[in-house]
Amino acid sequence: MTEDVNNNVGLCLDIDGTLYRGGSVFVEALPWLAGAAWTQSTDRTHLRAAVAAVMRHYGGPLQEVATRGLLSAVDGLRVLGCNQTAEAALKMLSELSGPNANGNGNGDTELYESREREHLRELLLSEYGAAVADRPVTIVRRSLATVFHHRRDGAVPSLPDRLVTTLSEIATDDVGVALVTDAPAHVAQAFTEGTAELNDAVSVVGNQYDRVDGVFTGDFTRVDKGEVITELADRRGWDWVIAGGDTTRDLAMAQRADRFIAVEGHGDIRRWAETEGIAETTRDTRATFVPHGQQLSPVLRQIVNEGQ
Repeated sequence: MTEDVNNNVGLCLDIDGTLYRGGSVFVEALPWLAGAAWTQSTDRTHLRAAVAAVMRHYGGPLQEVATRGLLSAVDGLRVLGCNQTAEAALKMLSELSGPNANGNGNGDTELYESREREHLRELLLSEYGAAVADRPVTIVRRSLATVFHHRRDGAVPSLPDRLVTTLSEIATDDVGVALVTDAPAHVAQAFTEGTAELNDAVSVVGNQYDRVDGVFTGDFTRVDKGEVITELADRRGWDWVIAGGDTTRDLAMAQRADRFIAVEGHGDIRRWAETEGIAETTRDTRATFVPHGQQLSPVLRQIVNEGQ
């Protein structure tokens, strides 16, 4: 990659906390997925455990207890055929306090929090893998498509219309857009397919869940975001690469990219931005910081235009 030839640009963006700044597409889909016809009680237990672990991490034990109780109640409502009431209960999850990792701490605190976040990621992926193990891929994908079908009531996660328009317009013959996520690739793919404007405009790279004869095994392989950028750039002939993320885990992309967009979502990227001295400005020769309250769309347009 070089900045000398800028006629072919790659834009690689994280999803949760970056494009979807208010939460996690993956986590918010899990309780809805638990209502699918193919799920058994053990599957729902794994899905509930994943969501509850997130609430415990960000909200403490009481938040976890409240979440488990709510999800158990949803199961009971579904059994009784009260689907509308069950959906209303699921919406309450969005009212519970969400991720917030923007506090300041010393080095030991930050290291502990980083390890805790990594442990949480592994737990989420493992619980999800246990839930879909021995389930046909097509059935799971069909359920995810139903979850992410655009609805006016906003019951499922979706991107702001302006951001969707920006991404679809940026994606041209000269600019390739890839969403690089720590979520299961097939979950992220279902999310983008649920938004018609993005379906053919972006590609998705995420954690791969193993399958044998069209059936999930439950095992998975974690994605290396840095390697993904290098592979995409080589395969697609990108001359200039822009990456964006909201956590220090996304810095693996920054190391391989020509320009990095540090987006303040629910991750810990502000700390890195402050350390690098870019927290007080939105422009830098190597990095751009997008704080809470600033829209991402105009920043994407500006930086992509600089690369063309």
